[in-house]
Amino acid sequence: SAVIDLDVDGSLPTPLLDAFAGTDGRLTDLLGAAVRANLSARSFSSQGGTLTAKAEAPRADAFMRGRVEDGHFIASEPVTARLNEISQELSAGVLEPIMPFFARFEKRREDGPAMVTVTDLRAPLEKSIDTNRDGTPDKISLRGLNADLRIDLGSVRYDTNDLFGAILKFTKNDARGRLFHNFPPIIARIRDGVATYDRTRFPIGEFAIETSGSIDLAAQTMDLIVHVPLAALVTEVAGVFQKVPGLDVMTMTPFRLKGPIGKAKPEPAVDILLKEITTEAPQRFIEQGIGGVLDKLLGGDKSKEKPK
Repeated sequence: SAVIDLDVDGSLPTPLLDAFAGTDGRLTDLLGAAVRANLSARSFSSQGGTLTAKAEAPRADAFMRGRVEDGHFIASEPVTARLNEISQELSAGVLEPIMPFFARFEKRREDGPAMVTVTDLRAPLEKSIDTNRDGTPDKISLRGLNADLRIDLGSVRYDTNDLFGAILKFTKNDARGRLFHNFPPIIARIRDGVATYDRTRFPIGEFAIETSGSIDLAAQTMDLIVHVPLAALVTEVAGVFQKVPGLDVMTMTPFRLKGPIGKAKPEPAVDILLKEITTEAPQRFIEQGIGGVLDKLLGGDKSKEKPK
């Protein structure tokens, strides 16, 4: 690969930085179409060299410094970004998959900035995936990505995820955007392209939800658990749970989202529920009862499917 020595101090189109850094459009999603950049590269290639970059744009500012070894960029200090705005692309590609209850995040300048801090970053630079099947790799695999991530959103606007909105009492028929003050920090560990994060509590009006799980960034799949208070569920779903001995209105009922990012539907996590309650509950009753209600609420009734 080519070896580059480069010093830049001025305005640049962000897609050029994306191509240089091999970030597949993510810098454009973060920063916008153009930035003022201060960039210094020495003997830089996909196999070696050093890079220091600072970018300033109306939408966001970002800074990174590090070296390249064995086809990976290794940050020598935390990579930081201050977000004055959050675009739809950044919301859909980064925020929504790790917070399945929410959708369509939006941050305006008057809401105050969000902060992103990435420590111990080790990111692949070489393209290894042949999406066109022509024998030439054209996409970087995220399987080699490792980092610790912290996102402090501050005040942010959002919509309710359409699927969860169908089963939550306090958002049913009302999924309009609202302003969330002091959004809790999101802390994730990324190892070999899989991001995991611990159970985090998000107050929503008079209730709170809790979410945790893992996202395979390379395979674009997720396995997430969302805990919702029984009192927050619509009557159709809550009524089945309330028949289970040992549950009360404030019991945190778990739902699992497992499958392709953005396409998985909430299913009752019966195994987790049975571990968390102190009394025995009929597993088949919960699976069939809740499962049937969810199928109807989410647009498909399995009981009406014809046998093959």
